[in-house]
Formats: sequence, C-alpha cells, structure tokens
Amino acid sequence: MQKKSDTPVLLNKNQIKAIRKMVMMVVKETMGIKSLPSDVKIHGYQVDLVSVVVWAVREMRMHCPNKSKLELNLKLDGRPFWGTVSCSINLPVYLII
Repeated sequence: MQKKSDTPVLLNKNQIKAIRKMVMMVVKETMGIKSLPSDVKIHGYQVDLVSVVVWAVREMRMHCPNKSKLELNLKLDGRPFWGTVSCSINLPVYLII
C-alpha cells in the first residue's frame, strides 16, 4: 500500500531532464567550468584548478583514510598520460589529523 507522502519511484522525462540540468549546473559552478576566452582560437572549456585539486584530494582522502601523507600527480598539459612528451608534477599533500 502506498502512502500519500511517498514519492514516486519512476520519474517521467521532464523530471529526469530537470534533475540532470540541476546537477550539471551545480557541477559547473563547483568546478568553475567556463568557456575559453574569445581570444583563444580553439573552442573548449576550462576549469578552476583549485576546485579540481580540492576535489581530487578529497577523493584520495576518502579512499586512503589511514595515510597521513598523500601524493597527487598533476598533469599540466592537455596531452594524454601515455604521450612521449608530457609535463606532470607530483605534489605531496599533507593532511592534518
């Protein structure tokens, strides 16, 4: 028996689109996703580096809770990791416990 306060389990198409739009808006705002400036000749998007690094460190902390020191490998250019010429750095992340 279904109560009046129960929410329906199956969402209709309009509800799914509204939820998807809301989630994408929150992600864009949180990660600082913006279009590239108009003076750049390619079409693309950029993200706020601080927001992305904070998200990555929180994910690492969630999956490795017992470590007091984590290492974050940060790739600075747009080439794939397997490329012959890529620029990446290793950042030690010290956590206050």
